[in-house]
Amino acid sequence: WYTGDEIELSHLLSAKDNYEIIKNLDKDHLVYQVANRMEMLPKLVLAADVLGMDPYPINRKSAVSNLGLVSERTSYTREIASQNKGVWPVIQIFNKLAFQKELSNDFADPTKEEMQNMLYQAIIQGAKGVMFYAYHPLWYGNDTSGKGGFAEEIYQRRWADVSSVSKSFEKIIPIILSDQTVDLSKLKESKGLIWKAWKFDNEVYLMIANTANTSNTLSVDKKNFELKPYGSLFVKL
Repeated sequence: WYTGDEIELSHLLSAKDNYEIIKNLDKDHLVYQVANRMEMLPKLVLAADVLGMDPYPINRKSAVSNLGLVSERTSYTREIASQNKGVWPVIQIFNKLAFQKELSNDFADPTKEEMQNMLYQAIIQGAKGVMFYAYHPLWYGNDTSGKGGFAEEIYQRRWADVSSVSKSFEKIIPIILSDQTVDLSKLKESKGLIWKAWKFDNEVYLMIANTANTSNTLSVDKKNFELKPYGSLFVKL
């Protein structure tokens, strides 16, 4: 039950009432709340089984996107959720042009690489579910000449990127949900890099995300993994 999206403080009591009613009538399904402000998240613990935040860091073409916001907000959600609540952050797949009053050339499409990076950040920081937002704005974006618009051609290209990220991720979901994490705390930290490893079918798999707008390198067992700005990868060690 997705009962609240970025609700205001004035709606909190109603959200708690809704939660109690749903849990009395349907104990088999989870209740999900998404917040866009950090101060709201602790208040939603009594109104949901699953919590998420929706940082949307990709904005204007002229701005440097802070994709690391996904890691920051997911980590905070994990802290608030503790062991009792699920964590399902929202990943930006839309161009913010979709929510402007007029068409503009100023806004950036999230690239396939950026979407994967944000997804991997969320998983590394403890998410066990994600939501992509959203399908309906995918007709808005930039055409092949870089001009902002609303068109089927834009949708076809954007949907292909979203589908590619989703299908690649689907293959590794069983590894993540096995929850057999491997301790890599002794690895030398590299500013901006986050990582997590799992053991699955007697193999070790490593996920790395670069939260910085600069290149980075992670060394594991004498192997060097080089990541471009906001790059990410999933490998078998």
